[in-house]
Amino acid sequence: MRSRLCLLLLAAAGILLLCRMLFSRREPAQTDTCYRVYRTETGTVETVSVRDYLIGTVGAEMPASFHPEALKAQTVAAHTYAVYCIRQQAASPDPALHGAELSDDCGRCQAYLPPAQLRERLGTAAYEKIAAAVDEAGGMLLLYDGEPALTVYHACSRGQTRSAEAVWGTAVPYLVPVGSPADRDAPAGSGHGVGMSQYGADFMAAQGSSFAEILQHYYPGTELMQENGERR
Repeated sequence: MRSRLCLLLLAAAGILLLCRMLFSRREPAQTDTCYRVYRTETGTVETVSVRDYLIGTVGAEMPASFHPEALKAQTVAAHTYAVYCIRQQAASPDPALHGAELSDDCGRCQAYLPPAQLRERLGTAAYEKIAAAVDEAGGMLLLYDGEPALTVYHACSRGQTRSAEAVWGTAVPYLVPVGSPADRDAPAGSGHGVGMSQYGADFMAAQGSSFAEILQHYYPGTELMQENGERR
């Protein structure tokens, strides 16, 4: 009788332990996730952590001299755009990516430089500035109706961004014209003009706007969320 009671207690303890393991699981940390990136220069597919990818993309796409809040806004935009592209690739694979999820070709996805190459190009101080922005904002995404937004961006508008419908013929609720008056002082407009203006983001940051306010301005109607689903 006593041995049977011990067996029952052991079984109950085992079930309790299993339940704790199942229901206490959390989303993997950002650095536990990796992306497969096609490197056009070498024709190879590299597996990189999300953190390294974001550092390499933010550093390749935005000047390190920009305000930290602009770099954080760029981090969220680049992260969300990568997730959007990965989903598109899963649904309709592009053979030009050779099995990768992303490409370092900005014509297909976003520019990207490996961290070691980026550090050599920018110097340690600039590299660490970008890494700090990624560490603070890299776990966030912009969502629209619960899905990753198409967070395209460009260098500089001509005082007002353009709509996705005007440029590509398809309306997107959050890719609509918004004012970016500081861009008028830039030498010239650069890029397609849809989504976030990087020059405008830097100006807004210098005027005291947070990266969340910058993103809300350029992608109206989107929601900034932690990657684990928690609202910021």
